[in-house]
Formats: sequence, C-alpha cells, structure tokens
Amino acid sequence: MRCRPEAGGKRTFRCSVSLLDKSACNVNGKRVGVPYDEKKILSQMAAFRWETFYNDKKHTQELREWSGKQKRAYEAMQRAEDLVKNRKAARAYYWDNGEKVPEDLEDSISKAVNEWEVARQVFNRAEATVQGLSSHPTGKKAAEATRERVKQFIDVDRHHPDDATRIAARRAFNRWLQQESLVMVVDARISRNGKTIFWVTNSARERLRSISRPAA
Repeated sequence: MRCRPEAGGKRTFRCSVSLLDKSACNVNGKRVGVPYDEKKILSQMAAFRWETFYNDKKHTQELREWSGKQKRAYEAMQRAEDLVKNRKAARAYYWDNGEKVPEDLEDSISKAVNEWEVARQVFNRAEATVQGLSSHPTGKKAAEATRERVKQFIDVDRHHPDDATRIAARRAFNRWLQQESLVMVVDARISRNGKTIFWVTNSARERLRSISRPAA
C-alpha cells in the first residue's frame, strides 16, 4: 500500500501490487484507491476506547505468553551454544594431538555457529518484547495519556508554523506509533456493502476497531 499525491494536492492510498495481480486489490480490473484523510484517521485514533487496549488482564496475559517464549528461546540458545562448544572441543582435540581436523567437523562447527546466531536473535527479540511489555503503561491513566498524545498532534503539532519544528514533531509521532506497535490498515478494495475499510491493529495483529466510509 502506497500513499501517492494526486491532482490538486490530494493524496490517495493505492495498492502497490495491483499492476501485478489485478485480483489482489483492484475492483473490476480498476485501481480504486482510497483518499488519504489524515485528520479523519487521527480523529478515529483519538476516539478509540484506549482503556480496552491498555486492559490490565490482557497485558498480563500477553506478558506471560512472551515470558514463556523468552524462556524457551533462552533454552534453545543454550543448547545451540553447548553444541558449538562441544564441536570446538572436538576440533581442539585434533589440534592438541597434531592431527588434521576432519572437513566434516569444520562444516559442522560452521553450521552450529549459524544455528546459535539464529537462536540468539530469536532470544533477543523475545527479551526486548518482554522488556517493552514490562514497561508498558496500563489502565485508565495510560489510555488518557495516549488520547492526549494523539489530540496534541491533531490540534497543535501538525500545524506548527515552523517547518523544522513541524517535521520533527511528525517524526516523533511516527516513532511513538512504532513504540506502541500501532498500525493503520487500509483495504483499498470496495467491499460488498460498497464501503472502504480502515482499522487499527497492535503488534499481535488483533483487530481493535473497524472504520468504514463511502468509497470514492
């Protein structure tokens, strides 16, 4: 999905693969597109029931799930590390005895190191997720802070008269969206009821709210 400028300075969401697969995101072989209405999208975000998103019970469950993933990832990383140590110890035995190291042993060491690196990356991602969830605010205060953050951008930041300040504020807002793992999803096709669908998801791809509007 891309947001491209159109005639008159307007911007439109258009599917980036529609020329390759007309059945993927075209309607009757035509590129429909969705007008980009930033204020409408942001207003929907501000009006969202953030108390649901920051639900303590849901947060606790997600933290528990990721803590389990972190534990399993750590155990897998340790097994991979032990395998590397064992195979390197076998190679050291040949070195100590002045013998040639078998080629298949060298290959197995390289393979074990690669497997350890993959396991380490999986663990690091799980650990970072757990740390993020542990520091993630919950409850009504967090919901209100998020709502105010969106309103601040709608009413003030994006209208700042200084270009540099306005651009910096927009970048900061985008970073905040990434930190909160919020994604705006747009369906550029016309659904059966003749409307285009917007919705917001979090990192778990859970649908939070659907927003419909007449298609252009």
